[in-house]
Amino acid sequence: MAVASAIATLANVGVTLVVARSLTTRGYGAFVELIAVFLVLSMPGSAIQVGVIRRVAAWESAGLDELVVPWVNRWYVRLLVVVTAGVIATAAVQAWAAKQLSLPGSASLVVMVAAGAAWGVLSVDRGLIQARRSYPLLAGNLLVEGITKTIAVIGLAAAGFGVAGAAGGVLVAEVAAVLHARYAVYRTASQPIAPGPPVDLPTRRHLAGDVASALSALALLAVLQNFDVVVLGREAPQNTGTYAAISVAAKSLAFAAVALSLYLLPEAAIRHRRGGHALRPLVTTLTLLSVPAGGLLLLALAVPRQTLDVVFGPRLAGAAGSFGTLVIAMVCFAVTVVLTNYLLGAGWRWVVGTLVIAAGIGSWLAARAGGAIAATARVDLEVQVGLAVVLAVLFAAAVLRRPETA
Repeated sequence: MAVASAIATLANVGVTLVVARSLTTRGYGAFVELIAVFLVLSMPGSAIQVGVIRRVAAWESAGLDELVVPWVNRWYVRLLVVVTAGVIATAAVQAWAAKQLSLPGSASLVVMVAAGAAWGVLSVDRGLIQARRSYPLLAGNLLVEGITKTIAVIGLAAAGFGVAGAAGGVLVAEVAAVLHARYAVYRTASQPIAPGPPVDLPTRRHLAGDVASALSALALLAVLQNFDVVVLGREAPQNTGTYAAISVAAKSLAFAAVALSLYLLPEAAIRHRRGGHALRPLVTTLTLLSVPAGGLLLLALAVPRQTLDVVFGPRLAGAAGSFGTLVIAMVCFAVTVVLTNYLLGAGWRWVVGTLVIAAGIGSWLAARAGGAIAATARVDLEVQVGLAVVLAVLFAAAVLRRPETA
């Protein structure tokens, strides 16, 4: 999982770096805005994973694994209908929506929404794979997604299709991941699961609560990750290209945190249901995350301009002075992502309120920055540091209040 997560993270970052040299400065800024749209859509889709993981973990701990795959298949079909309707609705208002985001074209927006919809469908099967702890299959799915994205996005952008082609490459990658995950589900369906100790079985109300809280939390994480890009793109579109360079590089840490949390989330759900904690997997996840975080932070503080020149080229290195600021902000955000996934796996829903306050403050302060690059990066830093500290304190208090029983 660690190796696959690293490759998937490098693929996400590498794609945007290569595309930066294929598109105009404005086009690259538009592509980064579309990536932000995708993340906003994919985070709520990931809430489905939380609901699936928590229900499947409960059923299989009780020895009721025969109920799992039929239930997953029903939800798969329902979600497919919902996301298809969402894509059609987006197509109907694409011109208006593209104008609100200051995008140069509307077709790319519809394509990226479709990619986000595909992620939502993918989340159902990934949740089952995670709940069964089939980590080799999950790692394979991450590799399929990452490798396909690298080939498709770079190929279509280089072929002259511009921003729409790059967005189409993301869609191709998500569809490939969906197909692979469906195959993986049928492979895991035949594997017997050893029942654990008796647990209270979840009701529909529990499932709805899990999904609703996860939907809220993950959507808020997406806002917290991208509010600076979206607000700056609306307030000062001319700055999006140079700000996108430092944003993409810094926010690679968020991709790493999300990928590593694919392991932490089911561990927290399963161990919490059995009366324990997943503190050792949490420490492992944070330790693995510290490697790319430390390396990127060193580059951003020691040689920011040179790093951006090499990776993006001189034309996109104008925001080098704020590179270190944004990397520190994203190190804190990565910690927030990891802790939030742990809390969602454990079923502790109070995290939503904390994220609501931080997202509101961050969006308001970013708007007041007026599109200035340095001021926007400082706002991001202040919000992310404050949120990570508050969440860590609340997490420690919650763990201490609930002693292990198994």
